[in-house]
Amino acid sequence: MNWAELQEWDEARRGINALRMLQTGDYWNYRFLDLDDTFNVKPPLFTWLLAGSFRVFGVNLFALRLISLLALLGFVCVVFYFLRERKGSLLASLTVLVLLLCNGIVGFHVARSGDTDMLFVFFLTVGVLGFYRFFAGGSLPTGLYTIIGLGLAFLTKGLAVALVLPGLLGYVIVKRRSFKVVATNAAVLITASLATVVVCWIICSSFGQATHYEAGYENLWQAMFIHDGVTRFTDGSLEQSYRWDYLPVSLDIRFSPWIYVLYTGVAFAIFKKGFLEIKRILRADDFLLFSLLVVASLSSLLLVSQNKHQWYIAPMLLFLAYPVALLLKRTIDWKRLMLVPVVLVFTAAFAMKVISLRSQIGTIGQDVALFSGELESADSLLVPRHTPQHLLFHCYLINPKIRIVTQSLNPNLSLRKGQCTDDVIGYCFEMPD
Repeated sequence: MNWAELQEWDEARRGINALRMLQTGDYWNYRFLDLDDTFNVKPPLFTWLLAGSFRVFGVNLFALRLISLLALLGFVCVVFYFLRERKGSLLASLTVLVLLLCNGIVGFHVARSGDTDMLFVFFLTVGVLGFYRFFAGGSLPTGLYTIIGLGLAFLTKGLAVALVLPGLLGYVIVKRRSFKVVATNAAVLITASLATVVVCWIICSSFGQATHYEAGYENLWQAMFIHDGVTRFTDGSLEQSYRWDYLPVSLDIRFSPWIYVLYTGVAFAIFKKGFLEIKRILRADDFLLFSLLVVASLSSLLLVSQNKHQWYIAPMLLFLAYPVALLLKRTIDWKRLMLVPVVLVFTAAFAMKVISLRSQIGTIGQDVALFSGELESADSLLVPRHTPQHLLFHCYLINPKIRIVTQSLNPNLSLRKGQCTDDVIGYCFEMPD
């Protein structure tokens, strides 16, 4: 089976962190090869699940990406049943199709990668939709879904959960009359919220205590809040990824071609009937208003942040896909013949998606497989400290029990950077003399 190539950074790193947990039996510290891993300052939920996947299914690409696949399926089910209950099957189906045919969901760093983002989007969506349902009806279970969903999202990707909080607060202000409906459950929800905060604090403050952080952090809790929170948000020199045009560029890459459908629909509504038409639509569709607030919350905080990447917009794509699906549905309702161009748009999007996925097949795994005999017979592999991480994980795929080290006096096998007959992205495997 041909698999898309491993991401050099986060996907391979998460896989090595999880495998090292299994090798060492230490589930409370991140390790990378024979070193403490101070690069990964995300909470451990995803890595724990990934370690479980490796234990059950073995160390392979299927197990590496299984958590993200299951999260995608859960995400699709939650979105479909939520919208079908309120808006009908057609609108729910269109929304799901839009999501499945964009790189922001079925793409690298999300559903096609063994990384935290798809699991985070799933848990965050459960929490955010539970929040909407709670203020719409005030039932206690939906309030608990909100707390559990947001809590698990925090344990997956930490402070990124805060990106939606201003939007939820804005919706509370707009729907403040709903307080009368939900007030009867306030005591239970406050207690559950405090319990969730305590659990998150215990897990994150207990994790990483044996890790020697260069900045002197005592545990993951400190590293996460200071490095992944304050520093990532304010320090432009951390990754040098600030761009003034971040949002349109990211939407073009991660939500194409649907973002152009949305641009067209909004422009048509404004020029045809003015802003009053937009206001009327928002009043008539409460979930559309809620979606706008969530998108505004995520967009504004990401634009202010000094460090961000294209895949950070993934949590907002549901709330952009819904208005796109609404435009498509209204187009079909307006004239049934418009079903033909809508189907053509979906067909073109599907074709582009297939072409994109097929173009992402890599060959590094095949190159490393040429040395499978040497790797399978070796107990240890000495590597340079800055060896590409996806190359290292491919070595683990061939021999999950091998000890890959950066310092060793008597390695069975070594890897060096340089030119040789059968080099793998510029690295050569060598047997000891």
